Amino acid sequence: MIDLSLDTWISLVVLVSALSGFYVALRREIRTEIGAVRAEMGDLRTELRSEIGDARAELKSEVGGLRAELKSEVGGLRAELKSEIGGLRAELKSEIGGLRAELKSEIRAESARLESLILRVDDRVFDLAQRMQPVPDDRS
Repeated sequence: MIDLSLDTWISLVVLVSALSGFYVALRREIRTEIGAVRAEMGDLRTELRSEIGDARAELKSEVGGLRAELKSEVGGLRAELKSEIGGLRAELKSEIGGLRAELKSEIRAESARLESLILRVDDRVFDLAQRMQPVPDDRS
C-alpha cells in the first residue's frame, strides 16, 4: 500500500469534501438553471400560443371582411349580368318582332302576287273556254 503522511490524508479528505460540496452545489445550480429554462420555455410556449391565437383571430377577421367584400362584388356582378341579359332579351325581342313584321309583309306581298297570278291564269282559262267550240258528238 502507498505510504502517505497524515497531512496528505487530511489534505486528501479536505479535497474530496470540497469536491463533493462543489459537486452538490454545481448539481443544484444546474437543476436551478434547468428549472429556469423550463419555465422560460413554458412562457415562450404560452406566448407562442397567444400569438397564434391572435394571428388566427386576425386571419378570421380578415377572411370575414374579404368574404363580405366578395359577396358584395358577386352581388354587383350578378345584378349587372341580370341587367345586361334583360337588355339583350329586349333587343332580341325587338329584332324578332321586326323580322316577324318583315316576314309577314313579304308573305302578304308574295300572297298578293300569287293571287294575281292565279286570277290571271283563271282569266286565261275562262277566255280559252269561251273561245272553244263545242265538239260535235258523233256517236249518236
